[in-house]
Amino acid sequence: MEGIFSSNDDDIYGTGYLPGVNLRPPNLLSGYYYSSFPSSPEFSFSFPLIFNPNLIHFDFKWKTGDVLMIDCGGVGEGTWQSDGEFIQTGQSSKVQEFGGNWGREMDTLRFFPDQNKNCYTLPAVPQGKYIIQAGFFYGSYDGKHAPPSFDLLFDGNYWATVDTIRESPSFKEAIFFAKKKTVSVCVARIPAYSDQIPFVSTLVMVKLPLPFFYSRLGGDSALVMESRVNFGSPSDIWFTVDMYSRIWFPGVSPFYRNVTAPEPRNIRALDDDPPSSVMTSTIEAPNPSESMIFPFTLYEKKRLVYVNLYFTEAKASKKQRMFDVFINGKNMSLDLFLQYEMGIEVSLVLDAESSLFNLSLVPKEGSTLPPTISGLELFSIIEELANGTSDDDVKGLGKLTSNWERLKGWTGEPCLPSFSTWDWISCDSKDPPRVISLNLGSCGLEGQIIDFSQMQALEVIDFHNNSLNGSIPDFLGRLPNLKILNLADNQFSGIVPESIIQNKKISLDISGNSQLRYHPAKEKNNISMVLGISVGGASVFIVGCVLLFVLPNLIKREEENEEPAHAEPEDIPQEAPTGPSMRELDEDPVAEDRNDQFQEVSEEFRKQMEVDVEELLARSGRYSSEEDSDN
Repeated sequence: MEGIFSSNDDDIYGTGYLPGVNLRPPNLLSGYYYSSFPSSPEFSFSFPLIFNPNLIHFDFKWKTGDVLMIDCGGVGEGTWQSDGEFIQTGQSSKVQEFGGNWGREMDTLRFFPDQNKNCYTLPAVPQGKYIIQAGFFYGSYDGKHAPPSFDLLFDGNYWATVDTIRESPSFKEAIFFAKKKTVSVCVARIPAYSDQIPFVSTLVMVKLPLPFFYSRLGGDSALVMESRVNFGSPSDIWFTVDMYSRIWFPGVSPFYRNVTAPEPRNIRALDDDPPSSVMTSTIEAPNPSESMIFPFTLYEKKRLVYVNLYFTEAKASKKQRMFDVFINGKNMSLDLFLQYEMGIEVSLVLDAESSLFNLSLVPKEGSTLPPTISGLELFSIIEELANGTSDDDVKGLGKLTSNWERLKGWTGEPCLPSFSTWDWISCDSKDPPRVISLNLGSCGLEGQIIDFSQMQALEVIDFHNNSLNGSIPDFLGRLPNLKILNLADNQFSGIVPESIIQNKKISLDISGNSQLRYHPAKEKNNISMVLGISVGGASVFIVGCVLLFVLPNLIKREEENEEPAHAEPEDIPQEAPTGPSMRELDEDPVAEDRNDQFQEVSEEFRKQMEVDVEELLARSGRYSSEEDSDN
């Protein structure tokens, strides 16, 4: 049979229930939840979750100072603070529909129309364990009545996809260890929905006590909340006060009995410190022979799941309550033994072979009391967190974003996840990833280039069409992997550094810099190259021949052909000029005035010396007497 609920004041849709909506986020506050149980000979019913949205208001009470509550896009009131010190991008706005029901902090938001990824930077203690909760309430703030979808990230890890709705908030929660002094929480556009604009309404971050909370969580993994239910909570108590920011959603059904239990005497000894109201409200099957089934749909398929089950014995009776716990048809063999005024917490880590997670409580033979349950927490597990971009690259990028105003909004993890890097960089796929390209052409950059030489993996630097000035830094030519350096159409001045000119691996573009001069260094004289080669006694003889015969002949021919009328003293070189660089060089005014005949002699000298050296190396010490006589 199906449970059909009539419309009442608690039903904000006026439908009585929401067909097809399973017990799961993100729309955890959208009215009734309707989960159809699979039909079987023994069970065929519906399980709606009921709560009153008019009572919803985030009025957290904390017992610890390790909490940060951010009203995104708002001014901050009471325990909530504005988000200005945590982010430098985005615009503030207010909801236009369905406001006023979820608390003032949910009526404001920050949206991000420009960058593909925008990040909040939150303070943290390295190796501290944190709960972070993000809230999203669309409320047609943009007047378009088109709720967006986008990705949610933390510290370079994919967290969840946020599918917002108009009428009510959505929430995402993660539990993990911080690796550094800050944690980045980012919203990013989904490539397939690049026209949809991300936004955030609230952020809450709480430091958990160590080591007991969620003790099966490893230091390199994270828990992503799938569902959290307080079974048996009355419909008019929508939210139980939890000092750790956890939201427990009430779960009741007309087919199960709501039972109030005394507060367990050992409640503070339970590892994950559930609120008192979770442990004092329970539901149980209507008779000792009937099972209880709770189906859930997981967002993340084929991940490990982490589940906490909470039980309280509500009856002081000599009768026996015995039941088995099955998950997806498998008996967990827990051998539960419930005692009056005592609570039990059970934690399990399981493989999720599909998106379905079915919890069944099945009575054992001889049980005289029905199965019961007080609360449930269900998480998917991110098994390996990202290490983040190379520290050297993070430092270098930090210098760039600090130096140029146009880049100051870029914070958070630069390269990860790989589908959501910063707009103006490219990264490789190594671990940790390295930045291999800076794509900053036409970005409105002004001023000088600062030193970011620690970014040693760079292969491409593109600064073209900006307003950069001053001299070109020498360190650019010393980056070991640099292949392309585009500095065109700027306002650089001075001389291109020798390190760049001599680096034959770099393809250089400096066009459009009228005050910049390119003066290639003189190549090492081929005579010096010859003298620097150790080739044994025969080679020494050949070198002597070069010095005694070739050089004097060329110098003599040069002197005979000189025309003093065209040779100013200042134009006569003090040493043999080198040949042209392998690059295409700008015209040198001094070089244009040199005597044509002098250039002819110089060129002949250079060619002859190159031939001599090449043959010297090729023949390993043998020298042609015919060539010697020609010279």
